[in-house]
Amino acid sequence: MSSTNFQIDWDSISHGGLDTSSSSSYNLRDSFGNIGSGIVTSSSYNLQVGYRAGLYDRLLMMDIQTISENTQMNVLSLSGETIEVDTTTNVSIGDLLVVVANRGASEVDAIGVVVSKTTTSITVDALQNAGTSPVIDGVNDYAYVLDGNTASFGTLSSSEVKTTIIGWNVTADLKNGYTVSVLQDGELRSDSASITPVSDGLVTAGSEEYGARSSDTTLSLSTFDIQDTAITSQYQPVATESGVKFQSRNFLVLKTSISPSTTAGTYNQQLTFMVASNF
Repeated sequence: MSSTNFQIDWDSISHGGLDTSSSSSYNLRDSFGNIGSGIVTSSSYNLQVGYRAGLYDRLLMMDIQTISENTQMNVLSLSGETIEVDTTTNVSIGDLLVVVANRGASEVDAIGVVVSKTTTSITVDALQNAGTSPVIDGVNDYAYVLDGNTASFGTLSSSEVKTTIIGWNVTADLKNGYTVSVLQDGELRSDSASITPVSDGLVTAGSEEYGARSSDTTLSLSTFDIQDTAITSQYQPVATESGVKFQSRNFLVLKTSISPSTTAGTYNQQLTFMVASNF
């Protein structure tokens, strides 16, 4: 039984029971009065009859982090999952790491979890990109630890596009998968001035524009996968999966640029991310 927003996987006509019986050490879900409950098996089938037989706890967790600019490392080379850098002082095993090739308007990014390191190299479990792998030439190529909760562009300039990255890990024991969505509390602003949301699909140096691009290339309900897109005050999907996933990773590249006439100031906004089950 299902509707647009809900789905009942298992129902039973029973006399009663309780979901919340508990003590300091145990939780108990009980039911009584089930008709014909139990387990029936054959060589080809397994039948579990009764309300509690169909119960499992769905799991949905998201860990979301922003770039910590003070962890910047120069990337010297990249081979498979091994990244050669100038220092690994600020890196720990288990960190979520992003590799940024040619940081700026046309940067190519990939994220992974650190599994080992030496003084000059980092190995990650895998590198999730947006369909294109980073190519390292040693110029404007960096790696950062993702462990913050504030995304910063630094000082803006009309001569370049500034970027920053928000990345996440999602674990979802959900048969229909999940969707990550984002909204803003208002435009990127300083007092009464604000940066114009991107409208032409590309944040360009010298133009006053602000938008974002997702690493998920399979979106159907937004354009974050194919172009720089404006974040709005309504939730828009930036990543989705259609089935059970363990540590599924994606990221959002925020991009902004200003024109010579942009009002000087400290610009900010609040972004809210939501992860929800697909029905």
